[in-house]
Amino acid sequence: RLGYDFFGLPATDDPSDPLHGLYRFKIGFGGQVLHRAGAWDFPYSLLFYALYRLAERARLGLYRLRALRRLRVLRALRHRIKRFR
Repeated sequence: RLGYDFFGLPATDDPSDPLHGLYRFKIGFGGQVLHRAGAWDFPYSLLFYALYRLAERARLGLYRLRALRRLRVLRALRHRIKRFR
């Protein structure tokens, strides 16, 4: 039997849940709901895991910094466009 794991589903079919649309989408494929423990990190080496976590934090920080720079550029452009009108 062929199967596919959609990874993650809201706990209940509650229409007030913000993820209710996601629940309906995934259930719409006609599959069955299986409750599992979830995904966990299992570090073989605490040193390498600590380095990995540090690199992930740095990457996220750079991503946020780039997003802020883009916002500043867009705001500056919008201000210049308004001046020429």
